[in-house]
Order: sequence, then C-alpha cells, then structure tokens
Amino acid sequence: MMANSPAYAIIGRGVWAAKMRSILESEQRQVICIAQARREAAESEKSYADRLAASLIESRAQIVWLCVPPGPHVTCMMNDGIRVGMDVIAEKPRLCSPAETEALGAEAQGKGIRLGVHFEYCLLDEIQMWRERFQG
Repeated sequence: MMANSPAYAIIGRGVWAAKMRSILESEQRQVICIAQARREAAESEKSYADRLAASLIESRAQIVWLCVPPGPHVTCMMNDGIRVGMDVIAEKPRLCSPAETEALGAEAQGKGIRLGVHFEYCLLDEIQMWRERFQG
C-alpha cells in the first residue's frame, strides 16, 4: 500500500464493485469491501442508516465508493458517508432529486467533504476500443 494514500470502503458486491476493487488495488490502494449493505426487510430506515454508518466507521477508510444499483438507498449511503466524515464517490446514474442533491452538497461542503460521481463505466467498451485503435 502506498504510504499516506487514502483507504477506500467499497459498498457493493456485484461485478462493478469487484472491478473497482481490482483497479484500486492495482494502484496500491487499501480497499475494504462492505458487501452487506442492503436494508433488511424488517429494518427501519434509521436502524439501516445507523448500521451502515457503523460499518463505514469500522472500515477506517477515508473514501466510500458506492458501487450499487441506482435507487433511494444511494441518498442514504451518501448521507451516511458524509455523517461519518468520508469523501463519497457514487456511480452514475445517481437518481437523487435536485432537493436531495442540494442538501447533500450543502452538508458535505459544511464539513469539508468532497462528493463525486463516477461515470466511466458508461463508456467502458468504447474506451477499450479507443485504446486498441489508437494505441501508440
């Protein structure tokens, strides 16, 4: 692991989470995977948020990367990342409303936290074709 490089907590357990883990580890980054990030059927929204926040704290990471399908859970995950003091990267599409986006941005800015949206996967096949076509 690179000295002084941030650790990443990846939330997700699918193909994209595995891909991001592989990429980050190839860059000598510490990666902690949080696979149990779905809300349980009988779990209240507050209990879910508290459980997720506890997992983020336990990870000791500085950045949380949300590799989950779009949905209302993304807002909760972003909010938990902000709440525990982590920078947050969400995969695109991020389907938060403008009001939710503004509130998340204001909360993050007030705490000096960075929020980002990663969208490379939308072009992944094209990027690979560009590399092969224009290599060198």
